[in-house]
Amino acid sequence: MLRAQVRTATINRVPASRRPLTIMAQAQKAPIYDLVLKAKAGEPFKLGDCPFCHRVLLTAAVKKFPVQATLVDFRNKPEWLLQPPPVGSGGKVPVLREPVSGLVMPDSDVIVEHLEKLYPEPSMRSDTPADLGSKLFPAFRGFLFAAAGSEEEAAKRGELEGELRALDAHLAQPGKGPLLGGAHISQSDAAIAPKLYHAKTALAHFKHYSFPSDLKALQKYMDAIAATPEWKATDYGTDAIIAGWTAHLAHH
Repeated sequence: MLRAQVRTATINRVPASRRPLTIMAQAQKAPIYDLVLKAKAGEPFKLGDCPFCHRVLLTAAVKKFPVQATLVDFRNKPEWLLQPPPVGSGGKVPVLREPVSGLVMPDSDVIVEHLEKLYPEPSMRSDTPADLGSKLFPAFRGFLFAAAGSEEEAAKRGELEGELRALDAHLAQPGKGPLLGGAHISQSDAAIAPKLYHAKTALAHFKHYSFPSDLKALQKYMDAIAATPEWKATDYGTDAIIAGWTAHLAHH
């Protein structure tokens, strides 16, 4: 039964057009960790669009942390995943499963901190203010789900643009960029960039909304991170984002 519910694939089995990085061990005999991720809506053998999963994948790619991906079809989640910790995660992803101890570790915040301690080099620590972009994702979701033309939609759009302008102002400071971590991807980049990717893609598709054109530093930032090998290797594509949010909107 479990086999029918969970799709398991090593990272490099994703189709070549969207193939994530083959993540090799830093040590020759390092154990392979199992990273449980969302599968694409309607195509359960392809990597899905979860920005929190993307955060962990970017971290693993930067650190060359040895993982294989287990892709979970959200329409048919396995029983173990639905269990509360320490057995499962209450149905949420990402989840990191350690090969030796069998420890199940949910929550992207916990996972990336664990990886930072386990593989401290290259460091992804960041001095970016902790509150920068902290309200980006809820503002985006609120805008997306709000009824067209409603006061709520206008309010959530305003909240989103406030977050975008704060990011733009930070990136426009002298000496900043091209990424939040400078020349290399930091944990701030891994956390914020996937959310920007979702917001830009989903709002353009469902709301015919574009980020304000005067946010030049923000656009330069998004172009810069999209050009990194780690991003290219873990990018699931805009079609996966649209498929994922189509499913969310259908159940909202």
